[in-house]
Amino acid sequence: MKIILKVVLSLSMLLSQLGSAEKVDALSILQKQIDAGQKDSLFFMGFFYEFGLHNVEKDIKKARTYYEKAAKHNFCDAFIMLGHIYVRGDGVDVDHDKAGEYYKQAVKKGAIVLSLGPAEAHRGLGFIYMDGRGSAQRDVKKALMHFTLHGDHWAAKGKEYNYIAARIWACHELLNGKEKSQSFIDEYLSKKYASGWSGNVANYVAGKIDENKFLEEAGKAGDEKKRVEQLCEAHYYIGLKKGVRGKYQESIAAHKKCMSYGLIHFIEHESSSHEMKRLLAKVKKIQKQRER
Repeated sequence: MKIILKVVLSLSMLLSQLGSAEKVDALSILQKQIDAGQKDSLFFMGFFYEFGLHNVEKDIKKARTYYEKAAKHNFCDAFIMLGHIYVRGDGVDVDHDKAGEYYKQAVKKGAIVLSLGPAEAHRGLGFIYMDGRGSAQRDVKKALMHFTLHGDHWAAKGKEYNYIAARIWACHELLNGKEKSQSFIDEYLSKKYASGWSGNVANYVAGKIDENKFLEEAGKAGDEKKRVEQLCEAHYYIGLKKGVRGKYQESIAAHKKCMSYGLIHFIEHESSSHEMKRLLAKVKKIQKQRER
């Protein structure tokens, strides 16, 4: 959502120079800019088609085509949007391997249309390695590296990154133990980043609020759609915390609850599906060892 807002703001600034967005033929303007050699407009053209902005009919196939053209000119943001398309399976089969390759290209390429930059690609790679998506094996060290690079980007701007901070906390706990994970999250919270609903996520993994309070806060959303989304997120992070603490059955139950909301395009839903499969296999292995 943050990506969409940033792009919409940039596009709105572009069109405001030419008149009312409702009266402007945005595609014609962008095409003229492309013809004049302004290659970043290839990216904007793709975004118009992906999200149906300014009276443009949504067309994910055309969006992907323009992102691919922009990627040939090494625009970091185009690689990122292509990665997201393959993660979500928008007009294509879900392909985490292909998404990962696009994210890796985004990290390498420096031409940035907006302010997304490599940080968003590091976020995507973090999810792939933490969850073990596609053919990638779970690699918590790599996940920690990518999540930390993402977080450092926002910290340098004085911005919060509560969801990713919770993932970094989990990576530290798995790799370095409770002392390191608690030290990280306490330092993060000391910078007063944790605000709004997502702030509850950071406070929950830090132990500042308990599970009941966390779920209570999740249910306080102003509308039903938002309430369900927050509950989906809450149950994922409950499952994550219980899982890294070795409470596997409770973790599995929380991940099942997260998935029960049916938000298949939510990051937390997919992460729960991967986590649950891993935990079920772990529990099965433990049971077999006990039977010997």
